Amino acid sequence: MAFERGRRLSQESKLNILEMERRNVSVGAMHNELLSKGISITKQGIRSFLKHQSITRRPRTITGSHSHKIRPIHKKLVNMWIARNTEITARTIQLKLKDVFGVKVGQSAACNLRKELGWKRSQGKYCQQISHKNKVVRKEWCYRVWKEKEQFQDVIFTDESCIEMNAKGRLFFHNKKQSGDFQRQTIKRSKSKHAYKVNVWGGISYKGRTPICIFTGIMDSIIYQGILQENLIPFVQEKLPDGFRLSQMETLSTLKKGTGTRVQPYQKPLRLKVVAVKSSREYKPGSKMLAMALADKTDFIRGVCFEEAKFKYLTEGAGVLLSNFSIKNGEISIGSSTKVYSTSPPDVDADISKDAIEMIHPTEPEVVPIQTAKKSPKGKTTSVKGKILSDGAVTTAAIRGNNVNVKTIEVSDGRDKVKVSLWRDLSLSPTKPGANVKITHLYASNNTYYNDVVLSTTSNSTVAVSIATCIFCATYEA
Repeated sequence: MAFERGRRLSQESKLNILEMERRNVSVGAMHNELLSKGISITKQGIRSFLKHQSITRRPRTITGSHSHKIRPIHKKLVNMWIARNTEITARTIQLKLKDVFGVKVGQSAACNLRKELGWKRSQGKYCQQISHKNKVVRKEWCYRVWKEKEQFQDVIFTDESCIEMNAKGRLFFHNKKQSGDFQRQTIKRSKSKHAYKVNVWGGISYKGRTPICIFTGIMDSIIYQGILQENLIPFVQEKLPDGFRLSQMETLSTLKKGTGTRVQPYQKPLRLKVVAVKSSREYKPGSKMLAMALADKTDFIRGVCFEEAKFKYLTEGAGVLLSNFSIKNGEISIGSSTKVYSTSPPDVDADISKDAIEMIHPTEPEVVPIQTAKKSPKGKTTSVKGKILSDGAVTTAAIRGNNVNVKTIEVSDGRDKVKVSLWRDLSLSPTKPGANVKITHLYASNNTYYNDVVLSTTSNSTVAVSIATCIFCATYEA
């Protein structure tokens, strides 16, 4: 009798076969007895059932063809491989087990092993790679803002990126009545070899997003100023009129680390507070300059503005947003191309404000004997007082291409005497011989013309002259 594949044995038939197996009945005797009971089965089916507990297929579970080969050390290594590379395939696991341990398993066994270790397949989104250096920096930044409980309510996050514009559609339509096979094949749309690239600038905040600016080419100072003028400033005036912070802006502490002796243009915006301001002065005929101390929550810096039209924004205590300025030797230069916008001033620590004010309005150095002042080290200023022995004529000297007034007088304190050069406005002081004078903030230098040490005034120097009952005081500031 032929065996019908796929026909299952009843529970009673299985029990009969197992009972006869315990009595050591041969397969042939089992076959004859089952046939006598009307059970249709072949000898091959009986042998298959006794071996695999099934007459049609092997059980779904792996019973030991590979499971006995996989040991705990193998599982640990496979788990480590998957942890290091979450995209590893079953084929790779199979080859690694063979190369490292000489264990031969199938891909299905590798899949089952991976599932047994708890790994489940899923489709995840990709993210940009971050260098190890930036990982540390970003972690420190995240910890700092978490510690400060930063809410970013007034922060605008901006960025500029390059994107590719391309369409890769494969579906198109053709009219059978109007086109033949050849036209149907050639009607496909052509595709450029390289995708068209454009630059995109935009910003986001709690108050919404800024307009998106799309442009081509390299972004220079003019383009960047136009982007800020047309996209950022209108958004700020509408959404954040009380002040804002731009995440793209760097702090002064970071900015000062990269400054050198060469003039470096800086296009990124910088939000600062004007802590202290000096009186404006004429640095060349028809042109004035204004010196000030600028600060943020991290550091302070000296600033000089050469555009008289921008003096109104740079008042003491005001907040300004600077862009496209120059920086050299730790000093910010505000010129004709610099953009100055009024904004809310950043919070500045009291210690930073104190140091910034000291930089612009330094404490008057104590009066020392002339002999001590002549030996003062480089970079240290002193003050002297005495009687004027001689008064020179006002002459001009070329300083950086500009003619500057200067006058040299001789002062004595009774023990020593020294020549003092009075520069710029201080040269107009009524320093008549015989009058008493006090001059502050002087530095000593060797003068080859006089072949002696000469004291010179600085931007913080003051001259107080007492003539009989009249006292004249002049101050030169830069």
